[in-house]
Amino acid sequence: MEGSISNLPSTRDETRGAAAVEKLRGLGLSNVIFHQLEITDAPSIARLAGFLKTRFGKLDILVCVAGDDIVDGSSGVSFLSSAKQCRSCWP
Repeated sequence: MEGSISNLPSTRDETRGAAAVEKLRGLGLSNVIFHQLEITDAPSIARLAGFLKTRFGKLDILVCVAGDDIVDGSSGVSFLSSAKQCRSCWP
């Protein structure tokens, strides 16, 4: 699909991920694919990066939305975790 944009919501909770996919499809987005991700777990980040490389070859746009958790630290998610994910997804 040259020139198309795929939306790949990721979350540690597969139920929430499936709900996000359905909501996005309900808004008219057709190329939506869920992939599980635990952003504080290096192997999980590596699995996502491998999936992206295998399925798409490269990543053009990454939007990281960790919500308030990234600010208040309530879930163990940190800026560093997000930065590790970003580094894993770009060559």
